[in-house]
Amino acid sequence: MYNKKKKIRQYDVIYDNTTRDSIPKRGYYSELVSDMTKDDSSKDICAKKRMKLLLQAKTERFAPTLISLPKPQRAKILLPPGRWTTYREDESIQFPFETFVPKLQFLSVVLPKELPRLVKIERLRRKFLAANIKKMLRELGIQPYWLLPPSEFKFTDQEFYGLYSPFPKMDLEIFDNTDFDCRIPEEWLSLGVIEGEQYPCPGLAFLPKDESKTAKTTGDTLQILNNLYEWTNVAAFSYDKASQTWEVMTLDGTKRKFNIPRIRLMFKADDPETFAQRIKFAVDLRRQVENDLRFYLYLDCLRLDGLPMMPLKFMANIIKMVCIHRQAKEIDEAHLNALKMEAELSYSKMEGKMKMTHTISRYRDLYHFIDAPTKDYVPPVPDYGMFNNLTLNLKKSLLEKNVLVTFHRVF
Repeated sequence: MYNKKKKIRQYDVIYDNTTRDSIPKRGYYSELVSDMTKDDSSKDICAKKRMKLLLQAKTERFAPTLISLPKPQRAKILLPPGRWTTYREDESIQFPFETFVPKLQFLSVVLPKELPRLVKIERLRRKFLAANIKKMLRELGIQPYWLLPPSEFKFTDQEFYGLYSPFPKMDLEIFDNTDFDCRIPEEWLSLGVIEGEQYPCPGLAFLPKDESKTAKTTGDTLQILNNLYEWTNVAAFSYDKASQTWEVMTLDGTKRKFNIPRIRLMFKADDPETFAQRIKFAVDLRRQVENDLRFYLYLDCLRLDGLPMMPLKFMANIIKMVCIHRQAKEIDEAHLNALKMEAELSYSKMEGKMKMTHTISRYRDLYHFIDAPTKDYVPPVPDYGMFNNLTLNLKKSLLEKNVLVTFHRVF
């Protein structure tokens, strides 16, 4: 049988490359680029390229000039979820993984093209841990000293209660809105219950700085107040219903204990954006209430001389409406005179209020320390009327629904 001899091609032959590899070649390797501490230039295995002095002189003026190098920030490394978590500053306290799990409400059945529940939880967990509450509050225009309790303002009465005083007078927790909270205190504590044993819940708390780590700052008063407190990692142990405060311990190595309200405590499973809006709501409501109290205090101290008096025709209508009541039929002359004086005083105060509101809105540069009071809440009236169309209102009532009638008949 004839065997055809295979033709040997040129690229199938292997040669000895010892002589050819002795010639240095240009090469780019990641080790050469990343290793910036090399001192020995003889170990370079690539050919060097030196820029000509003439070209360097022409292009040097286009090179960027660095005035100061930015401070390198430490990268945040989010490790995969484990059963227990500790902080590097204080490893004696362990937190279960359940205390970091955010609250989600959606269907238990995964629909097509939808993410599974565990994936959503893990993404939210990483998003909440990577958020910066200080940056969020700064973007909302909230100063740190607005969150301080009033006992921290060590000033005289003239400085604290003066006409142009910028310091808040009331505690922030009074105006806290619990509708922003996704869990009740018992639910937060139940996250740390593992096999019947209670473990603390991690969080961030707005607490005073450690005296050993703080330096004495001199400058503006507001700047000094902004540096009194900071957001610190804490462990929440219990909740007191009587005082509505949480018992927390700092995790910065000092193990300081405080009892703080919920408005100054953000759990790790909290949504930072919702918590920032919660603080903004409380700050705005406190500013509004303090402004209204100040306005009506100035109104009570206002002299009513020279203001228009109430017309006499209005007084007759007021007395007539009072005498309609059954108990006011036998009213004596002294009570009637007191009623007239009170009505005239109320009318004069309303005239003074309108005068003050007009003056404040017209001269804002002069009265920048106070605003006009907010309008009282007026409940909306239905368009279809309440008394004229009684039959129509009954048809729109829930008691006329067929479902409720059937349910009542069954039971």
